[in-house]
Amino acid sequence: MKKIKKIFIFVLCIMSLFLVTGCEKKEAVSSDTFKSTAEELGYTVRDTLGQYDSFSYVKAAYFAVDNNSSIGVEFIELEDDNNAKNFYEANKANVENYIEDSSANVSIDLVNYQKIAVESDSYYKVIIRVGKTILYSDTSKDNKDEVKELVEKLGY
Repeated sequence: MKKIKKIFIFVLCIMSLFLVTGCEKKEAVSSDTFKSTAEELGYTVRDTLGQYDSFSYVKAAYFAVDNNSSIGVEFIELEDDNNAKNFYEANKANVENYIEDSSANVSIDLVNYQKIAVESDSYYKVIIRVGKTILYSDTSKDNKDEVKELVEKLGY
């Protein structure tokens, strides 16, 4: 009887782990979807592909900024998943540099989804990869909820 109880608790823990990590597959949105969703939320979106001219694997790039210019969210669509993974890893270090000073941080690393978010008393930084897309924001903690709203609307 004790053995069955232990197995049941173990299975329950594993199931809980899947629920907590959000085991469903995330779907990448197109750059057009990012643009329209950000605009719906009141952001002004500009095409920033020109700043990536020397990176042939960057296919689309947009920067969304709120009316006060206090929130900026960058969206980049790359040629394929491998380029996106490499791009994510290279830029993840910028966020990781703030972990020691942070009051909270999240790091998720799944097959088609990677995320790192760092928060302190004054800032909120997040970089997310879904498929061949990257979403990045570096803003004040006061703007965290607005960034999270955009992230959630995109399904990221």
